[in-house]
Amino acid sequence: MARIRSRRDVPQDRDATTRPDTAGTAVWWLIDRSTAGADSIVLNTNELPAGTAHRLHRHPHAEQAVFVVAGRGVHLTESGGVEVVAGDAVHVPAGEWHGFANPYQQVCTIVSVYGGVGDRSEAGYESHPAPPPIAGIDDQDRKG
Repeated sequence: MARIRSRRDVPQDRDATTRPDTAGTAVWWLIDRSTAGADSIVLNTNELPAGTAHRLHRHPHAEQAVFVVAGRGVHLTESGGVEVVAGDAVHVPAGEWHGFANPYQQVCTIVSVYGGVGDRSEAGYESHPAPPPIAGIDDQDRKG
């Protein structure tokens, strides 16, 4: 049976707000095995206020798709960043270092889907051992 889940009804992940690699971001886990009976996807939504980032990390056991719903941000890789705007989607293969930053003035909202897992713990999570500085975040030089 289909299940409808909403940010209005799901508590925000308070751990994400205070973890060093996601400080200041807001995350809601909407669909997974325990909440919606999903066997092989996990879906969350994130709000990244100006000057926040989800620093380089990887999921060894899950690929990920990120869709920019509103605003704009920077998709991070080990070799640098690429600006993405509302309507853009990014595919991240399992095990690839990636992150997301918002060096801009407005909030950026994204949706992430993890493929091949039914619970985020199955995806695995590793923070990058030496994440590079993020322009517009670590130097606090906000873009327009």
